[in-house]
Amino acid sequence: MAIELINYNDSPTGQALIEALAALPTRKELRVYWGTSGAPAGLNSTPRKDAWQQLEVLAAAGLRVPEWTKSLRQATDWATAGCLVFGRRKIHTQGTDIVGARIHQFRSHKGNLIKRLRLGPGWAHREWWVKVIPDVEAEWRIHVLKGRSIYRGLKVQTGESTRRMPVRNRKNGWTMVHDQAPPEGLRALAVSAVRSCGYDFGAVDILTTKGGEAYVLEVNKAPRLDSSGVAAYAAAFLAV
Repeated sequence: MAIELINYNDSPTGQALIEALAALPTRKELRVYWGTSGAPAGLNSTPRKDAWQQLEVLAAAGLRVPEWTKSLRQATDWATAGCLVFGRRKIHTQGTDIVGARIHQFRSHKGNLIKRLRLGPGWAHREWWVKVIPDVEAEWRIHVLKGRSIYRGLKVQTGESTRRMPVRNRKNGWTMVHDQAPPEGLRALAVSAVRSCGYDFGAVDILTTKGGEAYVLEVNKAPRLDSSGVAAYAAAFLAV
C-alpha cells in the first residue's frame, strides 16, 4: 500500500512530496491530487476553481473578499476614482501576471494639478480586475487539510523591491517565515475558505488590515513549499 500523489505539470513541490511520501512507511492507500483533479476519487479530486470562481464562492459563503470584476468599464471606473486596480489573467503564477492602473497626479508648468489615468502594459486586456486593499498590515498563508490547520507562513520583505506596486512575491523581494503565530480567528477562516471551495486541502492567502479586517484572496491547490512545508504535508497525508 502507498500514498499516490498525482502531480500537475510535474511541479517541483509535488515531486518533493512524492519523494517524501515514498520514504515514509505506511499501510495506507490514498490518492492525492496536487494542483489537478480526476478519477478515481481522492483528496482534492474535485475540479479546480478559477480565481474569480473562488471569490464568488467565498463571498456567497459570507467570507470577506476583495472587490473584483470581469468588466473593463467597471475596473476603469474604480481606477479613475483613485483606487489602485490590478489586472489579472485567468491562469496566474505567483503574481507575475499582475498589471496595475491608478491615477497619477502632477503639477503643470503653470502650477495646475493634473490627474491622468496611468495603465500598466496590457492592463486593459487582462481577463479580470481586482481592487487593491489599502492599509494592509500583513499577508498570511494558512495551510489546511481535512478541516485543520497543518502549516502557516507570514510574508516578509527580505529583498529589494523590483516593482512599485504592492505585489508580495519572491520576485519583489518577499519570502515566507514560519515562526509567527497568526492572529486569532485566521485558522478558522482558512478552514472555512477551503471547505467553501469544496477542497480537501489548500493554502489560503489572507490579508489582514490595520483596522482588524481579514480578506481571503485565494485558495491554492498546489502551493509552493519549502522543506519544512513538504514535511508538514507528508505527515498530514499519513494522518488522514
